[in-house]
Amino acid sequence: MNWARRAVVTGVLLMAGFAGSQPVFANLTGTYVAADIYQAFEIQMIETARKRLIGHYEEVDFNKAAQATTTDASVTGRVAGRLVIMTLKTHEFLSSPITLSGSFHGRHLVLQGGGGNDTMRLLMVKASQAVFTRAVAILRQHALVLAAVAQKNKQREERIVADHRLVYRLRKLIANIKTLPARGRVEIAYLRRADTAYRTITAQMRAGYSHELSIAPSGPYGQSQYARGQVSMKQFGTLVKGYAQVCRVRQENPKTVSSVADACASFLVLVPVFDKENAKIVKAFLRARATWRQQRPEQEAIDRQAQKGGM
Repeated sequence: MNWARRAVVTGVLLMAGFAGSQPVFANLTGTYVAADIYQAFEIQMIETARKRLIGHYEEVDFNKAAQATTTDASVTGRVAGRLVIMTLKTHEFLSSPITLSGSFHGRHLVLQGGGGNDTMRLLMVKASQAVFTRAVAILRQHALVLAAVAQKNKQREERIVADHRLVYRLRKLIANIKTLPARGRVEIAYLRRADTAYRTITAQMRAGYSHELSIAPSGPYGQSQYARGQVSMKQFGTLVKGYAQVCRVRQENPKTVSSVADACASFLVLVPVFDKENAKIVKAFLRARATWRQQRPEQEAIDRQAQKGGM
């Protein structure tokens, strides 16, 4: 049963604007309405000649997403002077009833009761069905406003997190590109040594066949530093191009925060540096691969000759 899960005290001022001018009734027959900023309550009941109460209870709750939940219950009870006792029971199977007690003061009905998480305290005003309907409409509009604000705040927080993540990754790329010239020189030096080694191996294979086996790649590209370096540079190049595109888009957006704009500016300045150094390394890779492809057939011929015992 979806009873109010907190004490509810509805201010008279909230409902007074809806109630209008109502005469003082001698009994409780009529419609009573209450509301707070998330919930609206209505009790429609009849007081019989024997001071018994029968009627209907309705509660509409709005959550933070502006979604409404309605609870309906039957009302039974009795009256003794100004004292009122009533029981609310929903139509749900095996639902537990909740008992409320209070007092009646002209147009105002004060009720409280329940237990555990289902405690309630209601200050209700005698009104009409139209007042309850209007109260629900106002609460729905209020809930929609709150939900929109919450969604906007959530999106703002997500943008802040995304901006922090982008700045962090750009700074790592900036540091990596700044060290690329030095690392590129090491890589190119290795490739040049490999280029010379391929040619030297061919010349020395007849006298040092075992030496060739110890340094030659294991396949078309092998698992050498050459192969690993080529794959690494391709991946890094793709990463740089991707973040460069992201930064160009963010720079065109006037709402981009300063931390992201600064990181992007620093990063884009270094992209030409990367392109230049990467071109040098790629050229060295291609030269080493061309030499390997040129020398390998002759090395394989020497290998076959050696296995036949012709060396």
